[in-house]
Amino acid sequence: MAEDKAGIDDIEAGRYRLVTNREDLAAMESEVMARVRDRLAADKG
Repeated sequence: MAEDKAGIDDIEAGRYRLVTNREDLAAMESEVMARVRDRLAADKG
């Protein structure tokens, strides 16, 4: 039950994203990689 509540909380907070096509997937991958690069750059600085 706790996992169900956590999943619902994630959806309501906008931490869930439905990928329905290749364009959605490409956009999500691009955004994730940009965040990773930003974090790595911040860690080096």
